[in-house]
Amino acid sequence: MSNAEVLESHPLRVFERNPDGGLPESEVSLFLARSGVGKTTALINFALDSMLAGNRVFHFSVGMMSDKVHEYYKEVFQEYQRVYRENREMDGWKALNDLLMVISYHSADRMMEDLENEIQTVESSAHVEPALILVDGLDFGSNSNKQLETMAHCAKKYNVRILATMRIHRNADGSVDLDHPHEISRKHARRVYYLDPQQGRIKLESLSEDLNNPVEMPIYFNPGDFLFYKA
Repeated sequence: MSNAEVLESHPLRVFERNPDGGLPESEVSLFLARSGVGKTTALINFALDSMLAGNRVFHFSVGMMSDKVHEYYKEVFQEYQRVYRENREMDGWKALNDLLMVISYHSADRMMEDLENEIQTVESSAHVEPALILVDGLDFGSNSNKQLETMAHCAKKYNVRILATMRIHRNADGSVDLDHPHEISRKHARRVYYLDPQQGRIKLESLSEDLNNPVEMPIYFNPGDFLFYKA
């Protein structure tokens, strides 16, 4: 198969065409998950998919240095080649890596303060406009409403899709706390997804409408090789 055919048959096309799926243009979409589930690698799948189509991606990261993020991308890309292209060469990693800009921060608060300025500076000085912006490493808490508001503002102002992750936590009884994150997230994001570990795979559920009736997406994330597959 050609590169275009690989992209057309990729599981993310099924996700995009689902009525409850996709990443709406000029909006922020959100992945909620517990620690260690694979939020960063899930996001990288979306980034690589966009980059393989020739689009530029900005990746804002909290707590992971730029060189480490680039290595992470390379690992996932190699798995992508192995599984979807049966080890046949696609676009070289160097050419693909040129479409990626990684901006790392130690502090989530500082990153959110700088987010709009960073986007504006790159677009105006380097004349680079991303098709997708990733914001990775946020922790759901007291600042989440403001963080989501900032991302939604940037998505609309710069006409770009923003996909972000937020780490959620457990209640005192051990259950996963989705109620408050969902309530806050829905104020700013039309698409809110939950990465739910079940039986060796990570299911992707849409929480966009009713938290009590999540919609299971027709794809799942495999922690074994860092890739999405059709369910």
